[in-house]
Amino acid sequence: MYQFRKLYLMMALTVVACTDYGPVAPWVASPEQGSLEAIGSGDARQDADAMAEPFRHRLAIELSVDGALVPNGTVTLSLEGTATEKLTGGEVRLMLPTFSAMGHAGTDKYPSYPVGKDIPAVANWELPGMDASGTWKRSIEISLPDKGYYQVTVLVTADAPDKELSPFVIGQYDLERWLLVMDGGGIVT
Repeated sequence: MYQFRKLYLMMALTVVACTDYGPVAPWVASPEQGSLEAIGSGDARQDADAMAEPFRHRLAIELSVDGALVPNGTVTLSLEGTATEKLTGGEVRLMLPTFSAMGHAGTDKYPSYPVGKDIPAVANWELPGMDASGTWKRSIEISLPDKGYYQVTVLVTADAPDKELSPFVIGQYDLERWLLVMDGGGIVT
């Protein structure tokens, strides 16, 4: 009896695992109804511009790195943001946590940083008020240490008028990238 239960269980798991349920339907806002609705794969509204989910950042930030990621080199970190809705202000902080940990620990020691202590910002910018689709750009030059893997963190706080706050818009978030510095040039991940 036990053998048959085991066989039935294996067959059921195989059927479930091999079943193709199709793609998950993306969600789009329906302005007429003020709500979200799922759209199917045959719906004309599903195209390259369709949102995969309803959530978005109030200020969408991109980070780019210009220059060779080589030991003791210099690179420019550039931030470019686009407002997805009206902003009343905010703040953007750029931090280099690995550099801070190395500086705190000292030369030739394992990088460490005290728990609970804020990592200092390398750059801190106030966001101006701007309308939706407004853009914001800033750059900073940094000197790279020896070969290694170094973290770059950007903290974004983008404020909106109280009457325009949406549960689907994220006003505070962080963006993280890693710089791999190597003799022949590195990469950003």
